[in-house]
This record gives sequence, C-alpha cells and structure tokens, in this order.
Amino acid sequence: MNRGALALLTTLMVAFPLMLGGNRPWALGLVSLLLWAALLVVAMVGVVFAPRVLPGPVWAQVRGAPGAVWPLALLLLLALIPAAQLAGVLTTVDPFLTSNYLVRTLLCVAAFALTLVAVPREELARKILLAAVVAGLVQAFLAIALKSLNLRWTLFYSAVEVGPRAAGTFANPDHLAGFMELSLAAGLGLLVANLGDEGRKVSRWQDRLLAVLRFMLSPKMMLRLLMVVMVVALVMTHSRMGNAAFFITLLLVGLFTAWRSLKLRRPALWVVASMVVVDIVVLGQLVGLDRVVDRLQDTDYSIQADPDAPPGSAAAASAVAGPRPQNYREESLQARLRTPRVSLELVEQQPWWGWGGGVFDRVFPRVRTPEIYWGKFDYAHNDYVQQAVEVGLVGMLLWVGVGLLAGWRAVRLLRDDQPRLSRGVAVCTLVALGCLGLHSLVDFNLQMPANAMLFTVLLALPYTVPVRPSARQRGRSDAATLPEQPDDAPGDDEAHDGAAEAAPAAKEVPHAH
Repeated sequence: MNRGALALLTTLMVAFPLMLGGNRPWALGLVSLLLWAALLVVAMVGVVFAPRVLPGPVWAQVRGAPGAVWPLALLLLLALIPAAQLAGVLTTVDPFLTSNYLVRTLLCVAAFALTLVAVPREELARKILLAAVVAGLVQAFLAIALKSLNLRWTLFYSAVEVGPRAAGTFANPDHLAGFMELSLAAGLGLLVANLGDEGRKVSRWQDRLLAVLRFMLSPKMMLRLLMVVMVVALVMTHSRMGNAAFFITLLLVGLFTAWRSLKLRRPALWVVASMVVVDIVVLGQLVGLDRVVDRLQDTDYSIQADPDAPPGSAAAASAVAGPRPQNYREESLQARLRTPRVSLELVEQQPWWGWGGGVFDRVFPRVRTPEIYWGKFDYAHNDYVQQAVEVGLVGMLLWVGVGLLAGWRAVRLLRDDQPRLSRGVAVCTLVALGCLGLHSLVDFNLQMPANAMLFTVLLALPYTVPVRPSARQRGRSDAATLPEQPDDAPGDDEAHDGAAEAAPAAKEVPHAH
C-alpha cells in the first residue's frame, strides 16, 4: 500500500513539470485525479484490511500524524473557500476559474496527505528528496540543451520557442527558476543528511587528504556535481529574483543551521562556501551570471521611478522569445510593484473572502490605472497579494499558516539530538520556504501547479520524521515515571532506607530511546 503510494508520488513529481508545468486544465485534472484516487485506495485498504494486519488504527500508522493535523486542516479550510464561492455562499465573478482554483487547492491537499501516507518509515523521506532532485535534473538538462540548441519545438500541441533565457518545459523562465530553487533545496537537504556529524576529527595532513579522497569517490560528490548542473540551469534563466532569492536563502539558512546545530556547523559552512565559490564565482561566469548581474544593475530600484518610461517590462517580455528591442529597459522596482500595489484596492473592497479563486484577471481591470498600459495581467506578480484578492485575507493567512507550521517543525528538527536525516529534511524545508517566500514577492510561482505541488510535498516532509524529545524532556519524563515512595510505616524503616539508596542509582542507569 505504502510502496504504491510512494511510487506514484515520486513518478508524478518528475512527470508533472514535463506537462508544461501543469499549467493546462487537462494536466491539472489528471494529476489531481491520480493523487485523490491513490488516497481513496489507501483509505479503502486501510478500512478493510487494517484491523487484520495493523496493530492499531490506520491514522496511527501515519508518520507525524498528531502534528500534521494542523497544516492539513489549514489546507482543507483553504479549499472550503472556493467551494463556498462556487456554492453561492461567497462571491465569485467567474465560477469556471474558481473551479480551476479549487482543483489546484485540492491537488495540494492530496499531495500533502499522500506524502504522509507514502513515508511510513523515516528512511523513505530520503526517496522523496531524491525524487525532487531527479525532477530538477530532468528540467535542468532539458533547459540547458534547448537553450544551447536554440530549437523551436512543440510539446502537447503547444509551440515552445526558446528565447534568450532558459525555460525548460515551463512557459516562463521565472517558473523554471522557482522549480530549480525547490529542487536545489531538496539537494541541499540530501547533502546535509549525508554529511552530518559523521567521522572523527583528524589532525594529520595525511588523514585529511585521505578524507578528501574518500569524499571525492563517494555518492556525496556525485550529488554535489548534480547540484552544480541545477545551479547552472538556475543561472541560465537569468531570473533576477530567482537567483537572488536562492543565494540569499542559502546564506541565511546556512548561518542559522551553523548557529542552531553544533554538529552541522562545519558541514553547513562548507556547503555554503563551496556553492558560493564554485557555483557562483567560477561556473557562473561561464554560463551567463554576468547577464543576471547586468539585469540587476539595469534595474531601477527607486520607488519613485519615471512613470513615462517605455514599456520594457520583464514581466511582459520574460515569456516572449526573440531578441529584445534596442530601446528595451529592465523593469524598475516601481513598475514591478505597481500591479500588486494597485491590486490592494481590490483587497480593500472585498477584504475577508475575496472576489473568487483564480479570478484576478477578471477583476484587475476595475482598478487598473493609466500607468499600467501594457499587456494583459493574468497574475498580480505577487503571490501574497493575489491570494488576498482571490480568497481574501482569511485565505491568505491560511496559506501562510501552512508554511509557518512547517517552518517551525523544521526548526525543531535542527537540534543536535535529532538524526542526520531529520536535520537534512529540516534544511530542505527551510531553504524551500525562504526561496519561494522571497521569490513570491515579485512573481507568481505558486500559481503554477507543478511548483505548488513540489512545494507542498517539501512542506509535508518534516511531518514524516519524528521529533525526538530533547535530553531535558527525557529527564523530566524519567522523573515523572519513577514510582512514588510510600509513607513511612512502623516496621518498614529498613525497606524505606533501601529504596532511598536505590533511587539515585536508578537515575544513573542510561535509558534507551
């Protein structure tokens, strides 16, 4: 039962991005149907056969079941909002688009729940991380090859024309950048899980050289080289916020991990230093990092930018293939923030429950200003604002709450008394949260079903590994389980003295956990 669920989930993690990022109704419907069918089969098998083969209830066999109830409940509550909008209880200006939003939300609910079901043993979490890395590698190799060959090709009857930026099977290079961020987060988690607190410290240079040679011949070196390929693909997207979000998060999470975990201090700093030096300084110069730097330098970061500037918007041009016009100017920070800032008027008009899931492009013309004179806006280019417009502040807070709960669980898993794999999962979740949390400020990665599904799976991973109690908590538990001494009674003095002498000795006996 669990093997089938794990095989289906990992297969879809790799295949779903190949379906144009899942940004087609048929792809979204197919994957959602498969995930929910798998959950239904697991539930039916559990109800029929669990009493015979399992020692307890089915839910008790799911990893992290007590803690996972809360984020899963928040996702279900989020799905209830578009359902209520379709039922007429709440407002929606386009039922068809809201039904599509509901299917996307149910996809995330199913992905979260199936991750819990598919990982009955914590060691299987490693396979989820590996599947995320494989999915990233497939996209990275495709993006690099297509960009290098400069081919015009057709996928699922959709013409894809390769432009100056790598996009893989996604329509927008920024979406590939978001997917690479998530895959790199999984790779970092897997690398940290393999590097954590193993081996002993060596002082002689011969031993250090031997340790380096062992590492270079180990699977960890292969993983590190594959991560270089994904970083190359990320750089070739020329995504300003994608690259900035990843390396800012890498530095912040690396420093936080070094502070939080003494055992991971040296591995974390080594990983961060190697990625900064090798991937950015050396390889980045060979694959177009200078173009990313040029885009950043050409960007006007002043909030009071010239509103009469020609419409050289990266938001409009990023998905358009072909050379840029000579008068092209990188989109300023003012221009990128203009759409979400104007969209806040829609939030003020419908603050609590929004205008309807997925209806942003239908309601945005109501507040569109003359300064925004180019292109059609299907998205707000800010996931937080778009959630608030479509499902209200309540829906946005539910959506953010899932990430906060997963992040808190990951922080707890970073303690030194947790297993190495648990700490690797924690690093993966924190990097994924940091990358898309920053990238979502100026883009709409989470509106792409493939990115949203992978992100949800990585948020569910911390609940597939147990949080072991700390030494202090174990001490309190041991003290609470010691038998109480009876009151002194006539004739029992010798027995009482013997028990008093045995009590300190009991505290010295090591407990196995």
